[in-house]
Amino acid sequence: MRVIVQRTSKAEVRIDNQVVGRIGKGFLLLVGITDGDTQAEADYLAKKVAQMRIFEDADGKMNLSLHEVDGQILSISQFTLYADCRHGNRPSFIQAARPQVAEPLYDYFNEVLRQQYSLHVETGRFGADMKVDFVNDGPVTIILDSAQTGNTKQQRYEALLPQVKAVISSEADDIANMANIAAMLHETFHFWWTGFYRVVGDELVLGPFQGPLACTRIPKGRGVCGTCWQTGETQVVPNVALFPGHIACSSASRSEIVVPIRRHGEIIAVLDIDSEQLATFDDIDRQYLEELVKLFDR
Repeated sequence: MRVIVQRTSKAEVRIDNQVVGRIGKGFLLLVGITDGDTQAEADYLAKKVAQMRIFEDADGKMNLSLHEVDGQILSISQFTLYADCRHGNRPSFIQAARPQVAEPLYDYFNEVLRQQYSLHVETGRFGADMKVDFVNDGPVTIILDSAQTGNTKQQRYEALLPQVKAVISSEADDIANMANIAAMLHETFHFWWTGFYRVVGDELVLGPFQGPLACTRIPKGRGVCGTCWQTGETQVVPNVALFPGHIACSSASRSEIVVPIRRHGEIIAVLDIDSEQLATFDDIDRQYLEELVKLFDR
C-alpha cells in the first residue's frame, strides 16, 4: 500500500465540475493499493499519517501534527501509484489491486483516520474521473510505502512462523497450540475470524478461535471447511457467496481460506480464516499457512 502525503494550504476535488471534497490546511493523500494489501497495511499507514509531524512550530521546525494545527485530510484513490514503467513507454498497472479489493480497503483506511484518530477526512469518489486542485505548502511531499517498512504480508508471515514454532515446540497438546496460533495469526493480520475445526468422527467440531460466534459442527463435504476436509486441498475462496454449498455462519464473511492439517498422512483438523473483504487471500497466504500447519505433523 502506498500513500503520497502532500502538505497543503488548501485542496479540493471536482467530479463533473462539482466540488465533492474540499479542505483548508492539512494533507492531500493519494492512496494506492496493491494485491496482498490487508487492513494491517491500512492500519499501519493510517497511524503514520495521523501522527506525522510535518507542520512548522513557532521556531520554524517541522514538529507539529494534523491535530496540533487543526488540519484536515483530502483522500484520493490513486491506482496509478502502482504503475510499472520498466518496459516500453506505456505504463502497466497490473500491480494495482482490483477494484473489488481496493475500494473496501480504501474506505477502511479513511474510516480508521476518522474513527480511531478523530480526523476530518474528505474524499473523492473511487474510480471516478476527478480533477484535483491544491496548493502544496512548502512544498512538502512524503512517500509512504508499506513494502519498505517490513510490513508486507509476506514479511509478516516470515516473522511470524519462527515465533509460532518457538511457542508450540515444547507443548504437546493440540488444543493449547491451536489457541495460541489462532491468537497470533489474529493479532498479526487482524483477520475477521481465525480458528480451527477438529475432526471428530464424521464431523468437523469447532476448536479454538478468535472472532465472533461460529458454527459448532460442519459435516464432511459441506461448505468451505467440509470441502477442504473431503478433498484434502487448501480452499482459497475470493467470494464465499459464490461457493457451492457455502455455510453462512455469518453474513459478514466475504472471503475465506481453509487449510487441511495432517498428522502422519491423516487430516486431523482444518485452519479456517475469514475476511470481511472480498478476495483477501492469495497464493502468499496459501504458501505460508500450509507451511505453518506442518508444525502439527509430529
